[in-house]
Amino acid sequence: MRWERPDTLAASYVKSVFVTSFVLHCLKHVIDLAQIEQTTQHAVRFLLNEMEQNGLWRFFGRNSHIHFDIDVVCCVLASLKEWGVKLDYDAQASLLLKYRNDQGLFYTWILDVDPPFEKEDNNIDWVVNANALFFYSLLCQSLPEVEQYLIEVVETNTFQQRSPYYDPTFAFIYCVTRAYADGCNSRLCSAIARIKDYLLYSKSMDKLYGDPAQNVLAIAGLLNCGGKTTDSKQAMEHLVSMQGEDGGWPIGIFHTGGPYTEYGVAYGSRELTTAIALESMSKYLKANSVNVLWKELRIC
Repeated sequence: MRWERPDTLAASYVKSVFVTSFVLHCLKHVIDLAQIEQTTQHAVRFLLNEMEQNGLWRFFGRNSHIHFDIDVVCCVLASLKEWGVKLDYDAQASLLLKYRNDQGLFYTWILDVDPPFEKEDNNIDWVVNANALFFYSLLCQSLPEVEQYLIEVVETNTFQQRSPYYDPTFAFIYCVTRAYADGCNSRLCSAIARIKDYLLYSKSMDKLYGDPAQNVLAIAGLLNCGGKTTDSKQAMEHLVSMQGEDGGWPIGIFHTGGPYTEYGVAYGSRELTTAIALESMSKYLKANSVNVLWKELRIC
């Protein structure tokens, strides 16, 4: 969904392979529900049908009037890889490496393939680089320049500022911690420890954690960091308290339209918030070996 901030009631549907890729990633961790297989097969078919030349994707899907970008392509490839879809991931990874600056960091936009319009700049976004690192981590390919950059983003508290395309702090936290936890990238350990301290401090100061979507992203990030059972249990209780009677979680901002819309256009959906909440619940139950039936958490 897309809306002009802050009016979420005016949100309207837009096709997005990007958001679908995140839902697909989340559902990889929620394998105990009967509906998952049918839902994921549908999502995989959708993503494959939206693939264009050279194995690239656009945010709004095939033939939409927007450049290809690293964020979308890496997130889609990562989710398809997680679900065992057969593609030449190594070839795609090699292709994407040319879209980096002199410091080895990924630009946001892929500007030399079928550009429908010209851009005068090309941002370096730390969330985009976290998502790229997640894909390469799944391939067991190290990107030391990106890893060090993300560690510095955390150590300097830069992540608490708006990035070019994401203004919630917790979108970065979710994306970088999934590279660590789900991408098994242990080289991020020092950054993860600082993020965990930040999340626990924010919770202790009763700042948990903004709107519902930011809460869900923060809780997922905390679970990705690992930690005491008491901390994660309190987070899960808070998560369940936000669930609606229909089983879903409220809409909230995941990312923005960036500087081209003066950050006034927001993107998110109930489906995305709900998928991340389900991922968090599943990880909590598995990590703590809690014998709780899904229906006791009122999941529809």
